[in-house]
Amino acid sequence: PKKLEVFLAVLQGSGYTILGKDDWKQIGGDLHPFLLALATREGESADDLEVIGLLVRQPNGSSLYPDEYQVVTQRPRKSKVVSLVAFDMEKYIMKRAEEATFRKETTDKPIIEATKDVYQVRFEGGDQTALDKWLLLEVGAFPDTYVNLSQEHIRNNDVKTGLVIADTMRDAFGAAWGFPHAYCCRVLRHEHFESGEDKRGLEASHCAQRCFTSGYPLWTLSEEDADELNDLLCEAEMPSLGSVDALRVFYLKRATDDQRAAVRTGSISLGCATLSKAQALMDSVVCGYKSYQGIRAELRDLYDEVPGCESLMQLIEYYMP
Repeated sequence: PKKLEVFLAVLQGSGYTILGKDDWKQIGGDLHPFLLALATREGESADDLEVIGLLVRQPNGSSLYPDEYQVVTQRPRKSKVVSLVAFDMEKYIMKRAEEATFRKETTDKPIIEATKDVYQVRFEGGDQTALDKWLLLEVGAFPDTYVNLSQEHIRNNDVKTGLVIADTMRDAFGAAWGFPHAYCCRVLRHEHFESGEDKRGLEASHCAQRCFTSGYPLWTLSEEDADELNDLLCEAEMPSLGSVDALRVFYLKRATDDQRAAVRTGSISLGCATLSKAQALMDSVVCGYKSYQGIRAELRDLYDEVPGCESLMQLIEYYMP
């Protein structure tokens, strides 16, 4: 990637420790197979260790060019979920440069220094809300920025505007990631309790259902609440998938489904069928089956059948013990 050196400098300025060649072995936990770990940051407890790096494939397994690798985080000692930070390194650099220049705190000086030769800061406003709005309009879509704006309106008892922002976030990320649908579900449920409108409760249920029926990987949901998977299942009200155990069985069946009839008729390619099996296998891990580490060999063998996945296979093998 062209901006990798600047990106690493910005990570250091943001409080992360850059990983050396074999430092990943000290991370512990269960790293996602698509995640190229670059740096870590300590949390309140040892289990809160945050890993930041690059997602080398789209959530559905389709390919990305190196400059399109998405910036993500994971807390592998406590969660299987991967959180999207920015669509690419350049957008992340621009966002952090604007935020650092806006705050002008001593701890932000390394970021300003790292980005001054590659990005010209443009925001001239005076408050955080204005900065958040400007970032979305002038730099790009960022999940935390959408959530900050939405929550600000909700705290000020303007739930409808908070919901409009949540819908906009769903438009920005909802084609590939599950977290916008889960967030919309929470906001709709909040408005349902506040207003008593039955239609809001029904919309919340539909949003929850989409998290399971529209092909979004379960590891793209939010990690804010450890019980979110159970809560979404309850909200979705799907009799056939009423528990995490039932969900695990569902994904394990998909992970062994060759879709031979569909492949024979040409309605799906063999490569797409294999990608679907790999995604289902990772989803089953989120539901309690083995671990990402425990399925790496199986994933590697699956991706070996898909043209163009050689670099992904190398990444998967690199983090194998």
